[in-house]
Amino acid sequence: MLVVAGRPQGPLSKGQVLAGLYEVEGTIGEGAYGWVFTAHHRGTGAKVAIKKFKVRKHRQPGCSN
Repeated sequence: MLVVAGRPQGPLSKGQVLAGLYEVEGTIGEGAYGWVFTAHHRGTGAKVAIKKFKVRKHRQPGCSN
């Protein structure tokens, strides 16, 4: 699992490199909780899927929406 902290909100861009290892190729889809992208490992060429979660702000403490 790759965890990249401090990333800006919103989807990733084609060509964006994460952790110096994975280059984003495109978007697979978007759901209620985030986006899923195709990417490849720059060293091995292995294809991977990366999920980026949306940051959700709660209206009230303990609120789940």
